[in-house]
Amino acid sequence: MDQARQPAAKAGYVAVVEGYMDVLMAHQAGIAQVVAPLGTAVNARHVQNLRRVGVPRVVLVFDADAGGQTGVDRALEVFVSQDVELAVAALPEGLDPCDLLVQQGTEAFRAVLAGAVDALEFKLNQVAAREAASGIEGRRRAADAVLGVIALAPEMADSAGAIKQQLIVTRITQRLALKEESVWARLKELRLQARSRERKNAGPASSAPAVPNPPAPEEKELLQVLLAEPALVRVSAAEIHPGQIQHPATRELIQGLYDLQAEGAGLAHVPAEKAFEMLRARLEDSRLATLALEMRAIGLQQPERQTWLQRIVEEFQRKHRTEPARQEIKNQLRGVADDSAALELLRRLQTAT
Repeated sequence: MDQARQPAAKAGYVAVVEGYMDVLMAHQAGIAQVVAPLGTAVNARHVQNLRRVGVPRVVLVFDADAGGQTGVDRALEVFVSQDVELAVAALPEGLDPCDLLVQQGTEAFRAVLAGAVDALEFKLNQVAAREAASGIEGRRRAADAVLGVIALAPEMADSAGAIKQQLIVTRITQRLALKEESVWARLKELRLQARSRERKNAGPASSAPAVPNPPAPEEKELLQVLLAEPALVRVSAAEIHPGQIQHPATRELIQGLYDLQAEGAGLAHVPAEKAFEMLRARLEDSRLATLALEMRAIGLQQPERQTWLQRIVEEFQRKHRTEPARQEIKNQLRGVADDSAALELLRRLQTAT
């Protein structure tokens, strides 16, 4: 690590290979931003050490064999819960980095590193290619293959974790042409299954952490329409208070738009592209900016945005009217032991809309 620190800072990434001979040959060839975990799978402790190098990107270099593919899954599981960008570089069939450097030279290995692909995209490409000819059932299996890896990752409870999780689910949804609500539901189901297995293996003392909730549909749609058409922010700010938005990343972006609206002459006469760039310039977290970009792209595909916003506002107003009554029923349910009384309260909860 001490030898790789400065070259990694210059290259903008640190490369992780599997064996120490690969590291020695890479350094000898002048590619010194290379390290290895010395025979063990990449784990959370390794990630913490890699972060100390001070570069935002880690490139994992794996052999193009079954062991390498398994290593990608293990690494993706670890990195999902870490504040580090992960990419994967695949070697030619039958070669490790040392062999490649000996047989094909330095430039061949540099080309492999330059061709590194985002880890989630790498996994999606892998499963999509495998299931391409299997239709709907193949897409379901492809989604399970990716979500099954993500479900094993520890939860990130902070705002950054919520953003990263939203970006991952959005990417899977778009790539496999699935409904986002279905992907969230399946991810929760797989997480519960994973936690159940953990409890069985660890004994009765273990407990499953809560799964962070995705944004409510009306919150997500509000963000999409406002990012696509900032001139509507004035209408939204008059009707929907940021405190009504529960999802932290969504609330932060909408609050940013409201702040821009409150300054100067507002956003009504600012070109939409410029308004979006003004918002991005204020975002300190790059993942928040990426989430905004993806939500805006979805919003731009929707016609009749003013009508769309009105429907969203009406949904917020409906929830605002009914939520106190629903919460009261939920509070009563916690203290009810009688099944018939509980059933009646559940009926009331269903009709309190």
